[in-house]
Amino acid sequence: MANLNSAQYANIYVNKYLVDARNFDGRAVPIPFDHVVGSDANGDTVNLAVIPANCKVVGLDVANSALGAATTLSLGDAGSATRFLAATAVTSAGKNTGLLVAGQNYKPTADTILLATWGGAAPTAAGTISGVLWVIPAV
Repeated sequence: MANLNSAQYANIYVNKYLVDARNFDGRAVPIPFDHVVGSDANGDTVNLAVIPANCKVVGLDVANSALGAATTLSLGDAGSATRFLAATAVTSAGKNTGLLVAGQNYKPTADTILLATWGGAAPTAAGTISGVLWVIPAV
């Protein structure tokens, strides 16, 4: 089995090139979101936050209360309802961390609305989702 190096690891740690902040893309900034379920129904979308143009998406943390039997939640945008989080069961309280491949390092060219989409069954009223989408601002 081979042990391989990423481009950043090779440049910085193996070849000892001078570190430039651009090699690390800058600092991650949180974009928080919270939603309390009202009369939400299966198939509804919820505008959660705005991802500023040219910001690189690098992380996702989302938690939910128990939202009802057969209910799923996905996170995405107008281009893909599941860009950041595939339809995930939210029957019981839980959390999800990490992005799908389509969402990792995604960089919208215009301000983009982060959308939650309900699937399966209607979520339980007064249930909650909250989280943070991590981005690196455009330089």
